[in-house]
Amino acid sequence: SPEQITGGEVDFRSDIYSLGVVMYRLLCGHLPFNASSMDAILHHIVQVKPDPPSRMHPGLPPAIDQFVLRALEKDPARRFSSWSEFSETLLAATHPKDAPATAGAISNKSDKFTLLRQCEFFESFGDPVLWAIVEDAHFERHVEGDVLMREGHVGEGFYVVLSGEIRITKQGRLIDVATRNQSIGEVSYILESRVPRTASCVVSHDTTLLHITDEWMRKAPLLCRSLFERVFLRQMALRLIETSQRLVGRGLG
Repeated sequence: SPEQITGGEVDFRSDIYSLGVVMYRLLCGHLPFNASSMDAILHHIVQVKPDPPSRMHPGLPPAIDQFVLRALEKDPARRFSSWSEFSETLLAATHPKDAPATAGAISNKSDKFTLLRQCEFFESFGDPVLWAIVEDAHFERHVEGDVLMREGHVGEGFYVVLSGEIRITKQGRLIDVATRNQSIGEVSYILESRVPRTASCVVSHDTTLLHITDEWMRKAPLLCRSLFERVFLRQMALRLIETSQRLVGRGLG
């Protein structure tokens, strides 16, 4: 850090600077400063402001630039005042609350992995299995009104809701709402055949989904299929219990 070179006071903010250097290299593929000699590198560390990471990757959000450059401030007082502030600012930069959901695919593999790891549906899945899913499955964003399945249409594949909400209707009547951590449409895989959908599924809020085809599941390693099937079985059992409770509540049980 600059203060180590100039003989200044060294504390946790020097570690923040060092971590900023690591993050810069991860984002850009090189260190913040390159020079032909050690003296020149030391001069750059003390005197020269690094280029923002987005200069190498124009798609990076401005919040990421601001975060990394703040960690690399020359004056320790201009860096983060605590590790808590560092963590909170990083979280806000990588998961902005006001970021609008847009229809289409999600391409960044790290974002895909994070979505899966944060989803309770996948809490029993190990990292190697999640990375296999990241490599081959489809991650999609949908907006309100998008139709995922139509009642009576032959379907293939299923969805896991990573965020948002899906309205499930039968003959025009609302029968359920699928929210985060739930799956829909897995019956075609369980029955091992292309069967007509028994209900329609429509996005009611901007939603992020994992879409997996039955063919992919049939070719997946046994461990992966077993993990999915265990979650399916648990969810089906919970749905049966909930349906029984509803019937009892209506005096039909």
